[in-house]
Amino acid sequence: MIRHFLDSLTVAPSIASRDGMLIDLGSGAGFPGIPLRIALSDLQLMLVESSRKKSSFLFAHRPDAPARGGHGRPERIEALIGEKALAGSFDTVSRGPPSSFHN
Repeated sequence: MIRHFLDSLTVAPSIASRDGMLIDLGSGAGFPGIPLRIALSDLQLMLVESSRKKSSFLFAHRPDAPARGGHGRPERIEALIGEKALAGSFDTVSRGPPSSFHN
């Protein structure tokens, strides 16, 4: 509980745009993106996970995700870098453990 949920939430005060878009790169089991989305109800969330096993868990069981302010991309980060449609879309980027957040 402390290691995953509370550690994920320690960065919430640092998120300047609480109704902005957060991209969680290498989302794994959904940390820290999902706890942040729960705590900051107006935050939009994109989970990106290349592992098929992990992304299946994250995305297949959440058919309501777009309606709840979140969506996922089961692909590698490198595939997203060149997408013009995503350029400038994110206010906050999460990559790795919560201590590596960048605004």
